[in-house]
Amino acid sequence: MVWPMEVEVDIDRLRTYKIIFCLPCYGGMLNETCFLGFMKWAQTANELGLTWHVKTLVNESLISRGRNTLASMFLLESDATHLFFVDSDIGFEPWNVLVALNHNVDVIGGLYPMKGLPIKWA
Repeated sequence: MVWPMEVEVDIDRLRTYKIIFCLPCYGGMLNETCFLGFMKWAQTANELGLTWHVKTLVNESLISRGRNTLASMFLLESDATHLFFVDSDIGFEPWNVLVALNHNVDVIGGLYPMKGLPIKWA
């Protein structure tokens, strides 16, 4: 696993979380980089003893409505503690998730480059 720096997280606290990843998957598709991110996350999370699962929504053409539907699904999970949105065309590394969760704040976002050149950050 590639770690860009030393990352310190409170694993004992993270083990008390129930993390739900929500992916709006237009056309039912999942990009390879996103898939590989989840494969690496699964290995890391399982090694650390973290509780998590994934909810997807397919064939919703309006992304905001899809995210709203997924957020509703999250809220219906009585013991879910953390919602983590990931777009199905975005890759990530396990440390990205661990660092975000470790901040212990109500809302946090991450930057990623928009499609196209020159690179612009979303």
